[in-house]
Amino acid sequence: MKKLLLFVCLGAMTIFAQGQGTILPFPLFSPELQKYLDLSNTQVDAIRRANLDLTTLVVRKQFRMAQVQAEIQDWTAKDPIEAMQLGVRYAELEGIRREIGDEQKKAVAKVRGTLNAAQLAKLKLLEDAVKLQPLINDAVCENLMSLAAPQPMGVIGGTPGGVIGGVIGIGGTDVSQIISMPFTNCVRAFISPMPMNPDPRP
Repeated sequence: MKKLLLFVCLGAMTIFAQGQGTILPFPLFSPELQKYLDLSNTQVDAIRRANLDLTTLVVRKQFRMAQVQAEIQDWTAKDPIEAMQLGVRYAELEGIRREIGDEQKKAVAKVRGTLNAAQLAKLKLLEDAVKLQPLINDAVCENLMSLAAPQPMGVIGGTPGGVIGGVIGIGGTDVSQIISMPFTNCVRAFISPMPMNPDPRP
């Protein structure tokens, strides 16, 4: 019971990103993933801490990026435009983006460093499955296979299982329906040969 209460308390913990006023949730860990990789609680804690450190850094950097973007707007509005001032700020934005990318790579290496050989082998299976995702998408789109639990049709928008309603004119034709199949990135368009504005005269 004490362990359960400790887990709940840890899950509810938050940290305050110093100086930014941003509340970050203490990262939880997927029980299914922990079971699949056979991770110990010590490993899970190390992974969560590494991800929390990365999240804290990214939030701090994104806050600075927002400040720089606001400065760019201010300098852009000036007349005449001072190219040097803008250049310095665009360079800082790119530097921050690269720094975030480098830190993410370091976090991946740090997290993977907590795994043993057997766990890395299981992780490799997941990586291989990701490479097959485009083929899975294509197979579902062509009805060569179906999902175990397809999402219901009728959701408006470009989401899986969605239907984009309305009539769109393309090259003088009437696109009566553009249907998103119940899988990501699977879209079919049914084009009617009827002209958009048929001549009512005989």
